Amino acid sequence: MQTSYLLPAACTMFKTIFANTLALPVADEESSTSTRRLSEALAGAAEEPCDSGDKFDIKVAACEEWCDAEYAADHCVMCKCQSCTFCASFDLDEIRVEREAAAAKEEAANEEMWAVSQAAAEKAFAEEQKWREEEEAREEAERVAAEAVEAENRAARAKLLREAAAEDEVEHQCDDYFDRGASPHFACPTPCASG
Repeated sequence: MQTSYLLPAACTMFKTIFANTLALPVADEESSTSTRRLSEALAGAAEEPCDSGDKFDIKVAACEEWCDAEYAADHCVMCKCQSCTFCASFDLDEIRVEREAAAAKEEAANEEMWAVSQAAAEKAFAEEQKWREEEEAREEAERVAAEAVEAENRAARAKLLREAAAEDEVEHQCDDYFDRGASPHFACPTPCASG
């Protein structure tokens, strides 16, 4: 009687194990592509040395999973894809030469652009330097002129002060002369006599 209670659980477990055992993977395009690439990689298991000139590339010819015939012109120049069957029809040396020529042309264009921009920068710097020098010379001339005007003003003020002091001295002498009753012992200052 006790086995009757265990029977449903045992049946359920058996069904699960049996279903998992019989579950087979379904072949699709991706798995067939992976299988093809695996067979190509195994076919070239001798690992032919390779140097694409790219420091991020591997050093042996291979056919990695992401290699694609649609982009063969780009992929076949890399060691990571050179063992793929679709790369056999490509002249890798010719592609490399074309790429090196294009890279050299681009580098020359970049150097020319750099030279032009450098010349423009140097010209702009020279113009700015010239403007600064002219501005400094103008400011110096204005400073010198202002100092000359200030010196003239100081000289004029000093002259006025001297003249005022001289007039005060004469007036003081006249006051003394007349305060003493115009004594003959004192000579009459010329301005007082004339006044």
